[in-house]
Amino acid sequence: MNIDRDILDRLRGANNIALFCHIRPDADAIGSMCAMYLALISLGKNVDMYCDSPIPEKFHKMVPSSKKILKDSKGKKYDLACSLDCATLNRLGYASAIFKSADITARIDHHPTEEPYAKYEDVHLISSTCELVYDYIKELNKDISPDIATSIYLGIAGDTGCLIYGSITPDTYRIVGELASFGADIECVNYWMFRYRTRGQFDLFRKCLSRFDTYLGGKLAIAYVTQGDFEKFNVDNSDTAGFVNTITAIEGTDVSCMMSEEKPNYYVISFRSATGVDVSKLAATFGGGGHPASSGARLYGGANTVRSKIIEACKRVYGWSD
Repeated sequence: MNIDRDILDRLRGANNIALFCHIRPDADAIGSMCAMYLALISLGKNVDMYCDSPIPEKFHKMVPSSKKILKDSKGKKYDLACSLDCATLNRLGYASAIFKSADITARIDHHPTEEPYAKYEDVHLISSTCELVYDYIKELNKDISPDIATSIYLGIAGDTGCLIYGSITPDTYRIVGELASFGADIECVNYWMFRYRTRGQFDLFRKCLSRFDTYLGGKLAIAYVTQGDFEKFNVDNSDTAGFVNTITAIEGTDVSCMMSEEKPNYYVISFRSATGVDVSKLAATFGGGGHPASSGARLYGGANTVRSKIIEACKRVYGWSD
């Protein structure tokens, strides 16, 4: 892969570096940032990581370096700020102020965007940001440690559904094979990402399924959870990870939607498709975005109102009818 030589040179030349990932971080955000962190500190760099959201405990089990992620810079200044897996500046949350204060800014990502926000940007439409970061790390440091390999595998596995999505290429499989040879703990990642559930998470999923239904002739599937559910089962928004993938697998469904109430009457929406329908177009109607098979947005309103907005948007975007 042709990585950006300007970004590579600045990663090599900077001494004080800040790394950033998006709010409500997923596996690719955590994996790409922690892998780059481990590679840079092995070269003697002073490196800090920032995320303006709590880090789910499961990531600490797989990637212990994620415990070092900060929220506040306490006024510290950096030679270079580099975001990873973040399509827009506002997705950095309050950490965007730290990002903008650096002498030089860079972005490494796999999300398409029409609004560049860093001085240097490298965006490849591939399976995951971790796949791109892997090539940077090989150029920076020929020695891939088991911890780096595990971090990279975490991001690839997370963004490909454990290597089942259509974004996978022969290069993805090659990289995973190389990561295994470097000592990536693939079993650990697969367990915590795709098998482990707390009782609270299981009860939340059961409640989610109780509200599931299909619309527009079965083409659209929607489920949702509320803040009240989070309080009842002692869980949070991060515990809905993977819910949308289950309803995506239902026969006849072209678009699946998971609505998660982040605060009163404010829903985080995850859109998925496994049939080639471009859900990024649907997300864009609400000011969101992402990939053709996986996108997201945010909507104000109660559950019934938000659900109705999604149904009406599908009619407009895809020409579907009741």
